[in-house]
Amino acid sequence: PKSFDDAQQVANCLKDKKPVVINFESTDGEAAKRIIDFISGTTYALGGEIKRVRYRVIVYAPVNVGASYTQDEKSVSAEMPWLKK
Repeated sequence: PKSFDDAQQVANCLKDKKPVVINFESTDGEAAKRIIDFISGTTYALGGEIKRVRYRVIVYAPVNVGASYTQDEKSVSAEMPWLKK
């Protein structure tokens, strides 16, 4: 996202029970803080989960999507091959 105005689109995805991955690497620091606060509140209100994937990358998952994962290669399931190194 480039500005706080993009937060509404993310909130709409969460309301529609769609998970969202947001990369804040190119987002201004103050805008990123505002977006994170807004989307985190939305996610919490909808009963979803928030997981940090790496620095400045966050997964927001609605209540119907699990956001749990492990970085241990031995325990990564076949259902999530993108987590394998």
